[in-house]
Formats: sequence, C-alpha cells, structure tokens
Amino acid sequence: MTDALLTASSDRAERRWWRGPVIYENHLPSFCDGNGDGIGDLDGLVASLDYLAGTLGVSALWVGPFFRSPLLDQGFDIVDHCDVEPVFGSLDTVDRLLAEAHARGVRIIVDYVPNHTSDQHPWFLESRSSREGPKRDWYVWADTPNNWTSEAGGSVWQWDEPTGQFYLHSHLKQQPDLNWRNPDVRRAMLDVLRFWLDRGVDGFRIDVAHMLMKDPDLRDNPPNPGGESNPYDLQHPNFASQLHVHDRMHSDLHGVLREIRKVLDEYPGDRVAIGEVEAMDWERWAEFYGPALDQLHLPFAFKLIETPWEAGALAEVAAGLDAALPDGLDLLEIVVGDPERGSLADRLDASEWQIRLPGVEPAEAAAAVDAFLAAREVEVERMTKKGVRTFDCRAAVASLSATSDADTDQPCAILVMVVRQATPAVRPDDVLAGLRAIAGLVPSVWPHANRAAQGPLDERTGTVGDPFVLDRDASR
Repeated sequence: MTDALLTASSDRAERRWWRGPVIYENHLPSFCDGNGDGIGDLDGLVASLDYLAGTLGVSALWVGPFFRSPLLDQGFDIVDHCDVEPVFGSLDTVDRLLAEAHARGVRIIVDYVPNHTSDQHPWFLESRSSREGPKRDWYVWADTPNNWTSEAGGSVWQWDEPTGQFYLHSHLKQQPDLNWRNPDVRRAMLDVLRFWLDRGVDGFRIDVAHMLMKDPDLRDNPPNPGGESNPYDLQHPNFASQLHVHDRMHSDLHGVLREIRKVLDEYPGDRVAIGEVEAMDWERWAEFYGPALDQLHLPFAFKLIETPWEAGALAEVAAGLDAALPDGLDLLEIVVGDPERGSLADRLDASEWQIRLPGVEPAEAAAAVDAFLAAREVEVERMTKKGVRTFDCRAAVASLSATSDADTDQPCAILVMVVRQATPAVRPDDVLAGLRAIAGLVPSVWPHANRAAQGPLDERTGTVGDPFVLDRDASR
C-alpha cells in the first residue's frame, strides 16, 4: 500500500472534496473475496463498504486495476480499458460499487494506465500485423534500438520478427508503449476517461504519468557520470548507468496532462487527477501542477521517500518543497511509504502492537509491568522458528492505557509495545506469544487470564476462545 499524507496549503482547498479525507488504496486481489474463488474482487469490495466507511472512516477508495487483462503485471497490462476482467466482476458490478459507495458518501478513484497496453490488446495485434496497417503508428516502432534501459534491467526494445522492427516497452515486453503523438491514440485514450466518468467515477490515479511523452527522435540517454543506483528503490543496477532524460518527461508531456485535466473538468463534482510521477527535484515536480494549476491536482511527491529519515535531511527537503510550491495550490500529496520501498513503519524501524486485557485495572497492570521490566534481566524467547527471532523485553517500550470493555463496560488495560524491526519482519503470532509471556510472568495482575487460561467456551462451536485480543496500530 502507498502511505501518503494530504496536506492543505491554502483556504481555496475548502472547495475540494479531497481536502482532509481518508483515501484507502485497495489492492483488489488481496482484499476481499466475494465469490469464494480465493481472489479478491469487486463483489467483496461492495460487501466491505460498511466496514470501510463506518468502522475505518474511509471517505474515498482508490481501486487498483480491474480491467480486462492477462494479469502478467497485476492488471497493468490491459487488453480492454473499458471492460472488467471476469475474475474481478463485470461492468454491472462496477456500477453497483459506485452506487453503493456514493450512497455512503464514499468516492471512487480508479486507475488510468495510459502509457502502455497488453501485447494482446486488439490495437497492438493490429499494429504488429503489418507495417502498412492503420494502427501501426499507435505504438512506437524503430528499425534500430537506442540505449534506453528498463528499471527491471535490459533493453526496452523487443524485436518483432513478422514485421522486422523493434517495439518500445518501458516495462514488460508484454506491455508495448502507446504513441501519444498519434492524435488517434490520444482521442481513444481520452475517451477511456469519458467512459468511466460517464459511469460515475470520481477521479483517476494516472499510472507513470511522467513517462507518456518520450524524445520524438529516440536519442540515446547520456551516461550517468556517478552511476550510483538508487538505494531506496528496486531498480536494476544498470538502470542507474544512464541519465534518463530522453525516455520520459519530454517537454510536450505537460500539454498531454492539460488535455487529460480538461476532460475531467468537463464533468461536475470536482473529478480528481492524481499522478504517479517519479522522484525528482522539486522544481520539476511542481511543473506537474501546471502554471495555471491546470494539469494534475495531486502529483505524488516521492522525494521524501528517498530521503534519509534524519532531521537535517528532512528539513532540507521540506524547505525545497516549500520554495517550489506554486501559488494558489489546493493540496499536496507527500508519499512516505509504498510496497516497493517499504512502509513508514519500516523506515522508522519500529511498529506498535497492543494487547487488550478486559476487566483489568490499568493502574494495577502498570505497576506490575514497571516492576517486571525493572527487575527482570531476561529475554523471553518465543520467536523460535528457524532460530531467527528473540523478543527482547528490556529493549521494548511498554506502556498502559485505560479504556472500557465494549461488552461489559468494565475497565480494560491495554499493554502497548513498540517492537523494533528486523529481518524477517515480526509476525502477529510472534508478538502475541511475547506479550502472552509477559502476562504469564506476572499472573497476579491478570487473574482472569489464569482462571480461564484458554478463554471462554463457545457453546455453539464447542471450542475455547482466546482471552487476549491483539491489535497492530502501525501498518506495514
């Protein structure tokens, strides 16, 4: 998941619905399975709306790609931009999601993938069928490849034997790049926006928005004198061997983004354009808003995620950001974590866990835990799989807070523990085992846990429940 902070920078932002909401990024295949086939889908997302809106307080959902696709790249290899991959549902399911979400006051943002398609897309099948075909120029073809390299390593050019040319693929070889200099491509892809806007989506997250326009002459990228790879990313080492000045962000990119924004502005209700743009200096990043704030509403600001988590470095980056912000800006989106470069909890090298102890007075529990941590020079070893984990009570930060048990309105002590991260990551079962060990070493504090050491009996199932409830506050 992408960890992002939305920060208002002017009173003008009051007019925008995306000022201050909780926007939940949803990776559809792993979220909720609605039909029992083991894969998360749109039915599962619809069924979860009460939980998302009511329990979590989500006010907008960013739904990952669900379009027709061979699913070689998590749905970013699209065969039909205006239909749904059957494993996720159908257009009727999308319509139901929109209706049910809007009824709960939840906005829906969907992915827009304009840079490339699947090599199984009808457009590409026609493009590669003949050099003289009407859609040949819908993709980027060359007789001789240049030196452009992929973030995954190797050339971005793939030889096509039947027509005797190379085609450009900035990502997988099964994802040929569209030629946005062809006006027919531009019209077709802008119509994709209209298709989903007509159905009622509230905005788009634009995939690799910085890559749409390449150098029209396909010039080689110059070598990178430093050649250092990015320590915060998962790029192949040879990607850093050149300066990527011709394979992305050509100057006419901003005209394309204005056209995309213009389509959104044709529709009522403030439809939002969120752009995935790579980390870059703040001056270039600010250009994605446009001089008249007529391009992206929210370009991802990735530079912070590639900054050491130290006060001096963060202050320097924040000062540069402040200086680059355009006048009259609605809002900015600062990314502090994502699946490829780790979550904020990983970068802070800690995560917070809690164990609830219903019926226990917090003051009594606090005194016992303080005495335990002060007196014991021990380590409670409970993470023993492959011998890789030791839970260090002395290194942990323990505190207690008070609440009431929802079922009985009785006191409830909450033991909070910050666990230092290491490799491999701490598992919930491991932390629960460690917290159980602490509880077991001070039995006078938790007599209810000793009397019903395995928890209450469930008469319906005949099984014994767990007296401890574990919550994790910090996401990973």
